[in-house]
Amino acid sequence: MLRILLLLLLALAARANLLDNPGFELWEDDSTPAVWRVENRTRTMVRREQDTVRSGEASLKLERLELITGNNFGVVQTVPVRGGAEYHYRVWAREAEPEMRLGVGVSWRRADSSYINASRVRYSEDSPDWQAVADTLVAPAEAGLAEFRIRCYAVGGMTAPRSALVDDAWFAEPTTPAETTQVWFAEDSLGLRLIDFFSKARYSIDYCSYNSNRMDVTQALLDARARGVRVRVITDDARLSNEWVLTLREAGVPVWTDSVGPGASFYMHNKFAVRDFGNADSADDRVWCATYNANEGDLRADCALELPHTGIARAFRAEFEQMWGDTGMVPDPARAKFHRGKSDVIETHLFELDGWPVELYFAPQDRPVDTVAVRVAAAEQQVLFAIFSYTHQGVGDAMIDRWDEGVWVGGVIDRSGLRQQGAQYPRLVDAGIPVYEDSVPFGEKILHTKLMVIDSLVTVVGSANWSGNGNEHNDEYLFVLHHPGLARRFLEELHQRFWEATNPAVAEPGPGARRTLPAATVVRAAALKPGLLGPELVAPGVRVFDAAGREVRRIAGPGVYHFVAEGRTRHRLVVLR
Repeated sequence: MLRILLLLLLALAARANLLDNPGFELWEDDSTPAVWRVENRTRTMVRREQDTVRSGEASLKLERLELITGNNFGVVQTVPVRGGAEYHYRVWAREAEPEMRLGVGVSWRRADSSYINASRVRYSEDSPDWQAVADTLVAPAEAGLAEFRIRCYAVGGMTAPRSALVDDAWFAEPTTPAETTQVWFAEDSLGLRLIDFFSKARYSIDYCSYNSNRMDVTQALLDARARGVRVRVITDDARLSNEWVLTLREAGVPVWTDSVGPGASFYMHNKFAVRDFGNADSADDRVWCATYNANEGDLRADCALELPHTGIARAFRAEFEQMWGDTGMVPDPARAKFHRGKSDVIETHLFELDGWPVELYFAPQDRPVDTVAVRVAAAEQQVLFAIFSYTHQGVGDAMIDRWDEGVWVGGVIDRSGLRQQGAQYPRLVDAGIPVYEDSVPFGEKILHTKLMVIDSLVTVVGSANWSGNGNEHNDEYLFVLHHPGLARRFLEELHQRFWEATNPAVAEPGPGARRTLPAATVVRAAALKPGLLGPELVAPGVRVFDAAGREVRRIAGPGVYHFVAEGRTRHRLVVLR
């Protein structure tokens, strides 16, 4: 009884999750999880599983008994919702059954329980590892209830009953990143943010950057060393004679490069730092990871993340020490590995941040740009991107395929990358995809970021450009963040870059402009009144522009539309086919 009361208290403390008993810890008996309703016991068997769990002491085992397709059943829980509000869900699943998939979806109902409609179903992948099945949904305006369903679906005919494990379900309105998770962009003064990151070090700094000639950043490293912090630095071999490298070395800070071993002609292109990992207090563990090189006078469209996460810090430290060749202060040329000499040395590629999955990959051993193509191929609603260099044919193929299948795809490429050998820009434009040359209005007017958001839920970001070298030769990192709160932050940046590129006449860029731009409203063309701008979107004095910057009076078809009114917040509407 005491254990049940404790679990109930923990559940009440985490009421952001609308689901009760989300981890399947409480059971009425071995076949009935508390609060959840089992839909059809003759076609689906439900059991408490205690040998294989993701967290806690129990998980849910669903076994599909029906061999033919259709007649999909599982467990369901009904929760109250707000009409028109956005919701995210995530369910951890484990199944390795080629004939079956676990599916998650929501049926929307009015407050009187009358049916409205159902969301699309998201499915698990055939994998023996725990995986997250997640999506972002908007409740219909008249919705008052949501039926949250977890079911087993047959893939073709089944030859025997098949099962899957389920744990740690989540259904709630959008979460925001924890206060200690930071996301920054160019107007946030990335160099000063990096200096602040170094200034808080008390034990160690492992800094790995393609270039870093900003001398106040160099001084921050020297100040850290003077405080007794252990400082190690890795950079590209082209920086050996640079003033910042010489200054650090003269002060006794070891600086290592990729000049050893094969492949030195390729880039050590990482931009990350690990702070205070390995001391007695894991709460100090921090990772800085960016698209930004801390160079003197550089002001480009870039981004950076600061993550408080021991597991991610451990992974970056392992990658650093693979290139360093040792765990101590002196690099070992005989053991140091760069480029194609590296191997996969991290314990896992899957982590959790604020309860959401995070994938981490390194190049070239993990071929991370291939992962970008895989994520694009799984898009169901929208792909929006901004990139410095884009020559990877596999990513281009995936975008064109998704566009042809009705997924809205659009993005911005730096002008230097539009016509380089192998550039995917001409292919995308020929396919009808709205891709534009950047129009970054500040600094060097360079779009240096490497960023994509898929279905307003998944963020792909890292040091790697989408190229063969970024995939197969350079030293790089790549995150796939299944975190809706972070996706919302990155979407603001993407909308700003897209706005500048497609509407230079009305962009009116300036300090803080990015923060005034809300996330886009995404609708299907079929949901609009034919040929009309919906009355809820316009008012006297509002001007509407299409993605090419032309003022329009009607929404003629799929695309991005911008609504501008003097003295009012701009709004953008993404219309999908």
